[in-house]
Amino acid sequence: MLLVWAGCAAVAAYATQGVIADLIRPALEPIASPGIILAIVYFFIAGYIGISVIFVAIGAMVDSMSEAQGYLMPVLLAILLPITFLLQAIIAGQDGLLVQILTWVPLWTPFAILARLGMGVETWVLLGSGLLLAISIVIELVFLGRLFRASLLATGQKPTLKRILERFTAKPE
Repeated sequence: MLLVWAGCAAVAAYATQGVIADLIRPALEPIASPGIILAIVYFFIAGYIGISVIFVAIGAMVDSMSEAQGYLMPVLLAILLPITFLLQAIIAGQDGLLVQILTWVPLWTPFAILARLGMGVETWVLLGSGLLLAISIVIELVFLGRLFRASLLATGQKPTLKRILERFTAKPE
């Protein structure tokens, strides 16, 4: 999917003429470096995995689609609401406190880094936030394994907050 988007952007920028090509060419200039391309691929895949784990956890806890929808709405708001503020700040050309904070919170790191790449990100920020994101994904996967195992054993029980916390802390036997 990422290659299709990149191919479409390249065709629109370099194979066409006019206003659209003039708008897209400057946006593609920061992507000329192989390091930036690797960062884009890494943060895209890591972000995809990190958010997918959250959705799988919700699926492991519930028995019906209506219960899943009840859990998904707050999760989607928690993911998307800060991103709207982040994108507005970056489009305005600001590199303020909100942008810095969201860069280091693993849930929003992929969005923040991918949005900031065009403005330039220090290498240490890229490496540090990438490492923090990888560690958080490993922790998510450990908790997902515990939750999934405990949820299989507790089929039919309603997932209250107390039960969810018990499932997270359940040790494998």
